Amino acid sequence: MPELPEVETLRQHLDGVARGFRVQKILVNKPRIVRPESVTAFKRLLGGQTIHHIDRRGKFLMVHLNGGSPFKPLIIHLGMSGRLFFRDRSDAFQDIPHLAVALEGDDRVLCYVDVRGFGRWTFDVSSLERMGPEPLDPDTFHPEYLQQICRDRSVKIKDLLMHQERVAGLGNIYVNEVLFLSRLHPMRPAGTIPKPGLVVLCQAIRKTLTEAVRLGTSSDLDFEGTGRGDGFFYFGRSGQADREVKERFRVYGREGQPCPACDTPILRMMISQRGTYYCPTCQTL
Repeated sequence: MPELPEVETLRQHLDGVARGFRVQKILVNKPRIVRPESVTAFKRLLGGQTIHHIDRRGKFLMVHLNGGSPFKPLIIHLGMSGRLFFRDRSDAFQDIPHLAVALEGDDRVLCYVDVRGFGRWTFDVSSLERMGPEPLDPDTFHPEYLQQICRDRSVKIKDLLMHQERVAGLGNIYVNEVLFLSRLHPMRPAGTIPKPGLVVLCQAIRKTLTEAVRLGTSSDLDFEGTGRGDGFFYFGRSGQADREVKERFRVYGREGQPCPACDTPILRMMISQRGTYYCPTCQTL
């Protein structure tokens, strides 16, 4: 599932190639992707609008529009498997897109494919209004904020960090990485972490996400279709990319492999039905 770094990487890519184009035609082949609006209402709201710029909030893309009403942004959430890419009009339907947007004056079509169907396109901004602060915003996300949401809480720190109303954009992959850098056991009750530990946690969150965004935005990724390429990042590497794949994660997906800090084999357990990777030596309760 794409998390904050993957969505930010996609945002920067799309903003650079879609800004200024007017929506000419909309095709919806999988109606459940558009909700809660009806497909008819959705087309009426989006049709004829011009893409002004694209922002991100947590794991959501915010496509800001002008040229008519309403002025609310188009909200896109990729869900578990959604992929958003451009195709030439001549072969735009090669991957049978579940939703497609043709842009006026452009020979490409913006295609969206979502096999599992958990993604969503909508003008309903209520999901964004309930979200916690952006973890890369120092004005709203800082050790004092972590102290506030952790105080007297018995919830596992991993579950707390994945709660979008507490921290926007973190998901299972990067929370595993953050907790390893912080030397915190995933099952540690949030309320037992002292202030110095929360300072380290805040720094680890910023470092992990910043490194991932830098990697994604500096890599030659495949934004051209639904394939995952070699699995590098969320989008896969383009055919022109250097084929050398470096290990991205310190613990995630590395069960049984040596810890990069102490060589202890990485363990995997389930927390809230999500695979959780940690070093039993570096991350103790």
